[in-house]
Amino acid sequence: MRMPRFSLARPLSPYSLIPTLLFLLLSSNLLAAPMVEVIALRGSGEVIAHGKTTALSVGLQLEQGTEIRTHSPGRAKLRFPDNSIVILSDASRMTIERLTEEAAANNPSAFVDQLFTHQGKQLKQVQLMLATGLIGQKVTPGQDKSWSVRSRSSVTAVRGTEFQVAVNADQTSEIHISSGSIFVTAVTTADQQPLGQGATPFVLDQPNQGIDCHLSAGCDQPKVWGAKRVNAMLERLSGV
Repeated sequence: MRMPRFSLARPLSPYSLIPTLLFLLLSSNLLAAPMVEVIALRGSGEVIAHGKTTALSVGLQLEQGTEIRTHSPGRAKLRFPDNSIVILSDASRMTIERLTEEAAANNPSAFVDQLFTHQGKQLKQVQLMLATGLIGQKVTPGQDKSWSVRSRSSVTAVRGTEFQVAVNADQTSEIHISSGSIFVTAVTTADQQPLGQGATPFVLDQPNQGIDCHLSAGCDQPKVWGAKRVNAMLERLSGV
């Protein structure tokens, strides 16, 4: 009588799990979209993403394409992946139009950093659209980083600086610099493109310089703002 033959499965080696673990780490870290975190809030507001409206709250993670609306009162502080800070004042509407990262250049351990800590990436491009209200920004310097703020009447581009942008009911933009330097270009009302072919941007590179940009009429010449106007703008961003 033939006896049944049994075979014992070999113990699973922990090393055989390495490919699976690597795949999971790559999926969760390398492919993760950059996020903006709400770190402080005074008052209330909401965010709109993928057609869904959610109450604005501390700890909320915001992605590219999200619109933030603050109430009155409603001041919110946002932290970007590079530790840049954006503060929205009361009754403001801002959209995170672009938010992209890339692998850090000239970093031999970039792959390992990305794989295990997600710290091997650097912020590549930020584009914000301010429909109305006021935002204050403190942008972390970055040589290869593009950071810009659009409105219907202006485009402001920076690399690393502290500045404020206000958009009034008539879509006039008020732009003020606290430190660093910014480039401001007027835009047309029709196609939201720079006003005129090869238009030269205005450069603001002195503390307390400001500029006003108007629909169709372009931007005024930059000038140093008085303390009263500067303090009134900064007061609208305080307390959060």
